[in-house]
Amino acid sequence: MAERRFLCYVEGIGDKWEAISVDFDIAVSGCSLDEVKTLLRSAILTYIEDANKEEARARKRLLGRRMPRRVQFAWVLKIFAHELQRFLRSPKNVDAHFEGRYEFSCQA
Repeated sequence: MAERRFLCYVEGIGDKWEAISVDFDIAVSGCSLDEVKTLLRSAILTYIEDANKEEARARKRLLGRRMPRRVQFAWVLKIFAHELQRFLRSPKNVDAHFEGRYEFSCQA
């Protein structure tokens, strides 16, 4: 199996967090950044494992699934807007809101 990188976006306000995979359009929610990263990694690995059990045509379709471009674009805009707001604020006025992107690698 080859090493594969997965692009994900994450957003959190206080104890409400969401992470979504660009590669498979899989989303999870949780109470912390670490929790949603762990949940999303697990969901992606389970998805790949289950897809690989399918016959070739279905497997190709499932493993080729991607987040719709408009959703990906919306996340990019949200992250850009958030970073711009953080840049324009003084450090003491930055809220607990976090948005960003991250990648992880695994055998897939």
